[in-house]
Order: sequence, then C-alpha cells, then structure tokens
Amino acid sequence: MNETACCMNADHVWIPADGANAITQASEYADASSLSAAEALRAQFNPAVAAWAVTQLKLRRKAVSKLGARAANMYFTTPGLEQLTRASVADWRAARVRGLGVSGVIDLSAGLGADALAFGLAGLKVLAVERDFETAAYLTHNLANVAAEIVVGDALQLAERIIIEHPDYAVYLDPARRTGAGRSWRLSDLSPSWEFVTWLLNLARMVVVKLGPGFPLETVPRSVEACWVSDHGDLLELSLWPGKGRRVVRLGRTAVKRVVGLGSDVVGLDAGVVGVPGVVEVPGVGCVVDLNAGVAEVGAIGDEVPIVERTIELYAQHSLPELVPAAPRAYIIEPDPAVIRSGLTPLLGENLAPLHPGIAYFSADQPLDTSLATSFEVLQVLAYREADLKSWVRKQRIGVLEIKCRGLQLDPAKLRRKLRLSGENQATIIISPTVIGTKVFIVRRCHNFRVAT
Repeated sequence: MNETACCMNADHVWIPADGANAITQASEYADASSLSAAEALRAQFNPAVAAWAVTQLKLRRKAVSKLGARAANMYFTTPGLEQLTRASVADWRAARVRGLGVSGVIDLSAGLGADALAFGLAGLKVLAVERDFETAAYLTHNLANVAAEIVVGDALQLAERIIIEHPDYAVYLDPARRTGAGRSWRLSDLSPSWEFVTWLLNLARMVVVKLGPGFPLETVPRSVEACWVSDHGDLLELSLWPGKGRRVVRLGRTAVKRVVGLGSDVVGLDAGVVGVPGVVEVPGVGCVVDLNAGVAEVGAIGDEVPIVERTIELYAQHSLPELVPAAPRAYIIEPDPAVIRSGLTPLLGENLAPLHPGIAYFSADQPLDTSLATSFEVLQVLAYREADLKSWVRKQRIGVLEIKCRGLQLDPAKLRRKLRLSGENQATIIISPTVIGTKVFIVRRCHNFRVAT
C-alpha cells in the first residue's frame, strides 16, 4: 500500500481526475497530436486535460525503450524521463541491494520512481523523497502498487533525520546531472552536491550512488566500489557501492556473471538473489538459472531451455599490467564500453596490444573467449586512402558497409555516401591509427566464443 505525505501542492492538482480516461481516448488515434484528434479530444475533455493526456501518451511511448511494459501505467515529465534508469538496470540494482540483507531503501532523489519501483517490486520497503510537487504527484501514482512512503521535501534538509529513523534501510541517491545547457559531467553541477554525496558515502550505512558513466574515476573515494554498468553494449552509468576500492564491470547481456580478477582477487559467482537452492530468479531478464547445470538461455520463467553462456565480470583492486602498443595482428579486439571506461581492459587478456596509444582498439593473435569484448578477424588491411577504399568497395560489390572508427575526425555517414555503395554484399571495416600508420581493416565478427570457467 502506498502511504503519502504531502503528495501535491494544495493549489494545483497535477493529475486530472479524468486524466487516465483522456489518455485511453488519446491512444485510440494513430497520431494523437493531429488536428482532428485534438478537436475530438477537446470535445470530450477540458482542453487542458486533453493536452495533458496527449503529452503523457507521447512520454509513455518514449519511456517504453527504457521501461518496457511498466511505462504503460506510469506518468512522466520530460526532464524526469531523460534521467530515468532502464528497468533492466534498476531491477539488477534492486536484486543486489535486497541480497545485502536490508529491509528497505531510502531513495533520496526518487524522481519519477523507476528505481524506487524496482526496489518495491523486489520486496523492499521504500521511502521516496522528491522535492518537486508535480514530480512527487506522478511518483505517488507510479508507486501505487508497492510498499512506498512518499515525502515531498529537500533531501539535504531531510536526509539526516530520515536516515536515523530508518536504521535498517539502505540509502540510494541518483543526483541530477543536467543544467539549463543539457547533460553535465561536472562535479559542480551535481544536485544534490558532490559534498552531500561524499557525506553519505562516509556514513556507517549501506549507501549506493548512481552517477554518469563519464564521471572521473580519480574523484571516486577509495573506500567504495566503482561499478560501470553496460546493457547490451550501451554504457549507462557508474554506480558507487560499499566495496573497499574495487573496480568492477557488470554487463546486462546474460543472467549470471562470473567474477575474474588478478590472482587472489577472484571472488566467485555473483548471480543475483537466490530464491530456492540451486535456482536464481533474475529480475528484468525473465529467466531461471540452475547453478548446478550452468546458465539457462533467456526465456519465460519455468521454460526448459538450453544452457548457453556465462558473462564474465571483471574485478580489480590492485594495479593493472600495462598494455604496450604494437603492430596489428590477426584479430582486433573491441572491449565493451564499460570495460574501456573502467580501465580494466588488461584483465581481458595478457597478450592484448593497443593499435595506437590512447585508442581503444586492441590487437591479438587469437579471438577472446568472452562476451566482455567483440573480436574481429582481420581479412585484409588497406592504407587509409579514400580512393583505395572506393576501389575495394566497387570490386567487392559492397552495398551495405558498417564503418567503425576511433581516433580520427571522420563521419562514417559522410564517408559511406562518398563511397557510393552498390551491390549485393555486406562488409565491416575498422579505421584506426596504428603504430605503423592509419589503416583500414576489413574484418569479420567472431561469434563462437567459449566461456572462461
């Protein structure tokens, strides 16, 4: 049940009484913002309600990419939607927090409630703090089906009292990272401030902080775990956890992750929350994992599905070996962006060599047996000259060309137009500076990786 403390401004009702019905009616139109749809909606509802419904419908459709089916019953604001956590990541975080033994979570920057909802769905009690009245009204609606208390107020003023009153709750904070000019990675633009974040991290409590993935690692206190999160190749966030200076990369590709580190730093299997012996139910993925048999392919819970792979999870606490640039070899390795950002690429393999200093393409004699990086077999190498590339494209009858590049002022879309692609074949090329000059690599993806155990 949802308990609400001051969920809206007494002078303004943020959610119209007939708002849900107006959204339902608006959804009947292919284009609810068209003139004909607007006229029909205004004939049934107050013009302000009709406009509100059309806006909510648009925002819900945008939110589907982040929240999936959950978006259908939620209310949104444009700024809140931009910072919303993906459901897959929010569910992963909630499962991990629940597994640490707390009974609830204090969400000090709840916003529209994507993370708070995940905490609640994971069986945790939620105390959600939001200072904006309109957002708090939407938050109240969005958390209606979980055990949540909503408090409207400034986290800076309320945090100390609330934390003291809830000794068995974890604390979660997702500071705003936007200014009037757009998204910002500067410490000075965090709201609440970085000083408030560090105050939280120094408390004798379980504190989790979500930051942007571009946040500078050198600023992270050594007392916490820095965890970069990637979901299907998209680098989404850096989160801070209790963890004594560890650096971790976690991927959202498969259900179970094995931790691999340096020497004694190997810490075993991190599989989410164990529901019954030997079986793990992974929120947001939709699968059941039998730890005794391996990892079940993603599917409906309870389905009999084949065993596929484990995703490796990198973990480092000590210094990493230096990777020395060298001439290109038989394979090019592109680490997941979370691996690149964390600086943990050396853990992928001892024999990796950067193609060029500061460039996140690496060379190897063999493909890597990991889903933390994509391996490309080098089929041919060309000098980086547009005329040579155009000749190759013409001779090979390339009609579809994937262009990957780093370290160059190059627009792949413009280059693709200049090449005048035509033909029935497809290809992938990597253009990169190397220690022997800028090269064009004609490559083929390697998909048949095995999994380190």
